[in-house]
Amino acid sequence: MMKSKGFTLIEVIVAVAIFAIIVVSLGLAFNQAIKISSKAKQNMDVAQLINKAVEKMYFQMGSDDTHFTETVFSLPDYTGNELKFGNDEYKVTYTLKRVAADYDLIMELGSNNALTVYKRVYDTANSGIRYEFALIVIPNLNNEVALDVYKEMNISDVAKYCFNGVAIDIQNPTYKIYYKKSYASNMKIKIEGIFKMQSGTLTSDYTNQILEIWSKDFNVSVPAPTASPTGNFITSRPTIKFISAVNSKYYHQLFEVKIELWNLNKNKKVKEYKFITRG
Repeated sequence: MMKSKGFTLIEVIVAVAIFAIIVVSLGLAFNQAIKISSKAKQNMDVAQLINKAVEKMYFQMGSDDTHFTETVFSLPDYTGNELKFGNDEYKVTYTLKRVAADYDLIMELGSNNALTVYKRVYDTANSGIRYEFALIVIPNLNNEVALDVYKEMNISDVAKYCFNGVAIDIQNPTYKIYYKKSYASNMKIKIEGIFKMQSGTLTSDYTNQILEIWSKDFNVSVPAPTASPTGNFITSRPTIKFISAVNSKYYHQLFEVKIELWNLNKNKKVKEYKFITRG
């Protein structure tokens, strides 16, 4: 009768070594799977945060018309319960640079019953566009301001906007104005139309050039060749159009945007995104 033969020491060592290699490999694979899963969840959370941040940015841009004198500016930080994931709390910061803009002028009717006018200029230092103070217009005794626009027909692409006879020159004009009403006033802005300018000489001859006045104070969604709904404009020219800046889907500015996502618990910047958008 043969006796059963046991494992030799070498066989046991080899078996244990193989088992250890298998266990370690499984452990490493399991840990790697956990890391991948955790990273994927973090990326999904970040993607959700960025989507919310972009939606918030467009909402803020749609309601903001106070930064037109700045080329580079910030919007309010985005914080709150919407940016909490588990134990982590985040905030979003926004930096915008205006690189292009359609409006020739921005007119603001202020509390002193005066019209403040800003003109579009190129900001060399920041390689962008801003609106620079041009003049303050005081209405006449009839509480009226006369606005006459002249289009150069011969020499170069230039326009003159004349407020009560005081001219503002605009290079490469678009013949679009943004109107901001910050004060309830009965002032009337009387626009006779766009006249021809021949080699710098002003004439009384009309052009067919359309002049657009855009404002959030207008409640019309399509161009209307009549006096504006705010009651601050007078014109009889069909080439003068008043358009709601709220209802319109047309955007007049181009921005470089930088969005930074910060983890407030760790005081660490998680992501930075840069893109270009219209607003």
